[in-house]
Amino acid sequence: MSERQETITSEIACPHCGQAVAFTPAAATQWLKCPHCGGEFAVPAADGSFPVIDDAEPPREEISDLSENALSAIRIRQIAAGRRATYRARSYCIIAAGACAVATVQLVWMIVQQYRAAGWGLQCTGYALFALLGVQGVFYFAVRAARLHREGKQSSLTEYTHEPDFSALDNGSKRVQNLEDVR
Repeated sequence: MSERQETITSEIACPHCGQAVAFTPAAATQWLKCPHCGGEFAVPAADGSFPVIDDAEPPREEISDLSENALSAIRIRQIAAGRRATYRARSYCIIAAGACAVATVQLVWMIVQQYRAAGWGLQCTGYALFALLGVQGVFYFAVRAARLHREGKQSSLTEYTHEPDFSALDNGSKRVQNLEDVR
């Protein structure tokens, strides 16, 4: 008796365009390229495991096959994604500092209203404590936003601590000699 091996195919929606992409489940996580939009994405292994994979970075075995320009392009995308994340976090901190400032002003206004109506009491004390917490939130988020701003403005290039050693380089005469040896 001969048994026929059937390949089981599955479909998954492309995260870029939403179209169905057919694939054969494998023992490990694999990268697929959508035939509709050309977007690349990872699909889980047949057993359902799905290790964390950086979407901006192709699998390690593909990196060795990439040219220097492609590696530079990948690095540029990583740097750009990191900067966008830094600026996004800075924006969130600015919004949070603004929200804390507005809440603090409202609490101070509520303290004034309560004090005028019934004098200083437990309610005014509670408002004052929350107002102090709001002031602390304003300073915390403002300092955090300033740090993220400085981080976003930093150069991604590494600073060299020592001068490069050019003594091993020659003036090019060796290449000419190698070309003459080929003849």
